[in-house]
Amino acid sequence: MIFQEHQQVRWAAFPGWEADPHLLHGFSTRQGGVSKGPLRSLNLGYSEHDAPENVRENRQRFYGALGIPPARVVLCRQVHSADVRWVQTPGAIDQCDGLLTDVPDLYLVIGVADCYTVFLATQDRRVVAVLHAGWRGTARRIFPRALHMIQQRSGYAPSQVEVGISPGIGGCCYEVGDEVADRFPHTVRELRNGSIYLDLASALVRQAEEAGIPADQIYQAHQCTSCHPEHWFSYRRDQGITGRMWGVIATRKGK
Repeated sequence: MIFQEHQQVRWAAFPGWEADPHLLHGFSTRQGGVSKGPLRSLNLGYSEHDAPENVRENRQRFYGALGIPPARVVLCRQVHSADVRWVQTPGAIDQCDGLLTDVPDLYLVIGVADCYTVFLATQDRRVVAVLHAGWRGTARRIFPRALHMIQQRSGYAPSQVEVGISPGIGGCCYEVGDEVADRFPHTVRELRNGSIYLDLASALVRQAEEAGIPADQIYQAHQCTSCHPEHWFSYRRDQGITGRMWGVIATRKGK
């Protein structure tokens, strides 16, 4: 990914997508907000560790920097499921972890702090989606489920879909137990010094390729959130006292 900045707010974008007039997307960094201490500075998630007025201000700054109308945003209460919703109006969606739409200028948002945000866009930019993919969602195959919904509802084959995989905790840092590791193929697990490390990004790439998405249509950030505290919040690194990044995507009308 490449970094972009406006009004002191910094976010990451995928090369090629960032210049597409028919697509808005971005993945926030921790720069450009007003939060203090461990959650400095652009924390976009409400929690007991930050003042609500800070989060509201941070969100307004993020919207303003990317040119997002707040009244056109769709958020969801994430529960580490494989539930994906097709949405056509802005607002808050209860208990799901993926959002899809074919409505222009509807801004789909997912919040993360080590889990991966998966961005999807059909090549003609008529359908977009954003998914919350931690180990539970990935093991439950939220990604293939979203692709199936796009195909069933809109007729697009996986080969007509492009995918972006955000920063997230990498196999370098993501130590897991047997109960998690056993849900993934050996090719995305590594045993080091008696501990198992899981490469979730590789698991997502594997699911994309198995579904029929060409390798040159799968874009990866290749950034570990735990390794780079200057850019990213990390739940694992910061032992739960951390902020949230946002991933947002929208297809744009009349651009």
